[in-house]
Amino acid sequence: MIRRLIVRAAARADIAEAHRWYEERSEGLGLEFARSVDACFDLVRRNPNAYPKLQKEARRALLNGFPFAVFFRVRHDTISIVSCIHVRRNPEHWKNRL
Repeated sequence: MIRRLIVRAAARADIAEAHRWYEERSEGLGLEFARSVDACFDLVRRNPNAYPKLQKEARRALLNGFPFAVFFRVRHDTISIVSCIHVRRNPEHWKNRL
């Protein structure tokens, strides 16, 4: 079953902030980051249970090519993306969003 993907506002803000940061460093790099996020979302949507479970039913998927992690929760027919943050960032950042 392919579930509906919901990207929470805070996660969208995380992605937009990282996109801007990468684009400021090198033109086109923000687009590559966005493509990596989209690819990760597609994989999560197809098989969300393949990713390790962390706290409070949260799971984590790592982006390819960028040091970022996507944190999400699986509910019956939906997947909620709660955060997309740099892997060195304080984990309390995403835990507060659950």
